[in-house]
Amino acid sequence: MLPGPFREHASGRLTLMCRTDGAVAAYPSGIFEETFGHVRGKVHDSKAPILRRVLGSALEVPVDSAFRFIIPEFLRSYAKLIVPGKAVLIGTGKCFEVWERAAFALYGQGAFTDRAVSEEAARAGVTELI
Repeated sequence: MLPGPFREHASGRLTLMCRTDGAVAAYPSGIFEETFGHVRGKVHDSKAPILRRVLGSALEVPVDSAFRFIIPEFLRSYAKLIVPGKAVLIGTGKCFEVWERAAFALYGQGAFTDRAVSEEAARAGVTELI
C-alpha cells in the first residue's frame, strides 16, 4: 500500500526502478519525470551500461483507489521480494524504497554505522542529522 505522504503526489501512477543497493525505488510519476526526464537521452546515448540498466528498469504502474500497486515480477525478483508481507517501505524524500525485510536488515548492519552516517551527512551538508 502506498505510504500516506506519497498518496497526494501519485496521481494514480508510480514509476518503479531498480536501485543499485538491491531495493526498488518508487516515485510518483510526475516527480520521476522532473528528477530523471532530462537525463534519459544522455544516459541512453552514453557508454555507461550500468546507468542504462538502472534507468532502463523504470516502469510506470497504476495505483488503485485503495492506494495499492503491483510491483512487476522482474523488479520483485531483482529485490528478492518473494514472500508476501515481508517488505519494508522506507520514505526517502522524493521517493520511497521497497526492500525485502532481511535484505534491509543486512544492508542496515553495514550502512548505518555512526561513522558512515556522519561522513555521508557531512558530504551532503546536513550535519543536523547527526
